[in-house]
Amino acid sequence: LDGTLACEKPDYMEVALATERLCERYRDDESESSDPALVEAACDGDRDTVNANVEDVLLEAFEGQTPDEYAEAVEHFLGSDLHPRFERPYGQLYYQPMLELIDFLRAHEFSVYVVSGSQQGFVRAFGDEVLSLGAERAVGHPVELDWTSTDAGPELLRGDAFRDPSLDGAGKAEVIRQRLGARPLLAFGNSKGDYEMMRYATASEGPS
Repeated sequence: LDGTLACEKPDYMEVALATERLCERYRDDESESSDPALVEAACDGDRDTVNANVEDVLLEAFEGQTPDEYAEAVEHFLGSDLHPRFERPYGQLYYQPMLELIDFLRAHEFSVYVVSGSQQGFVRAFGDEVLSLGAERAVGHPVELDWTSTDAGPELLRGDAFRDPSLDGAGKAEVIRQRLGARPLLAFGNSKGDYEMMRYATASEGPS
């Protein structure tokens, strides 16, 4: 996803959203946050501190909210937040040749998946909004969900940790096997975290 299909500079899209949300959620009372200094960094645009603590930012910004609430926040972000350089909504900042490739593959009856180290909820929302892939074809790093019972019925709430394995390096190949049940025939990426996925694809029987 990031840097292959979607714009990843100056920040990953999910990080830009979480930074904005963390500031909005706690700026009126930083003491309610588990890390007031991180809230201050988010509100001040201190990118170095945010990136040094990126998992904490991603988790705390939406901790305790439902997956549906997170998906709504992502959809709003993709449709309305403007990129600081291009001044266009983030949901319009994608690499056109990759979309053309996806359309070509689907037209020839390939099953296309997006597999990303970005969190599951973000990948699913992007996959639905921009790629029309469907939730089952969008694979990301899942956040732990906590079961709770309310007057309205049972609910799952976002927790304070990610589930293993991380979708990076060998973990990405592992999750691909778990979710797809097969090796990919084609794989595309732009980082060292995609290397094992690509090696896994080239070891497929037949052309790959």
